[in-house]
Amino acid sequence: MMFGFEASVLAAFIATAVAIIISPGPDTIIILRHAINGGRGPGLAAVGGVQLGLLIHTALAVAGISLIITSTPALLRGVAIVGAAYLAWIGVQSLKGGGGLTFDVAGNASGSGRALREAAFCNLLNPKVILLFLALFPNFVDYQRGDVPEQLITLAVILIVLNTLW
Repeated sequence: MMFGFEASVLAAFIATAVAIIISPGPDTIIILRHAINGGRGPGLAAVGGVQLGLLIHTALAVAGISLIITSTPALLRGVAIVGAAYLAWIGVQSLKGGGGLTFDVAGNASGSGRALREAAFCNLLNPKVILLFLALFPNFVDYQRGDVPEQLITLAVILIVLNTLW
């Protein structure tokens, strides 16, 4: 047993998590955008923002809020609409002024605070992340053990560490 999980279960979780993490998505795009436009500081702040979003998702999953959101179609649709609107707003902000996607390292640097905030909101408003916590995590939790919140937190910490390393 490692971290309270059978080695085979932990290996399967890590393999699945890595496959999901390396698939590009909104989090990857926002990190790249801030790293290219602002440099190392904002890029790392964006990485931190994504991890902050994952921590909040963990808290919501442990509290059962994620289950409520996904089991209520109107709520899930609302989160999806707000998330899509936020991603569209970020896209419009990126395209403003140049008529295309430009990366101006010297003149249009994004600050670390902004990068952290945008990345956290991007992650929080992504309905796929909520579904990830509800679809992936339960497959690796041993409900017979009884310490479900502890298992969810352990899996989330592993996911966050892997995500940060990527």
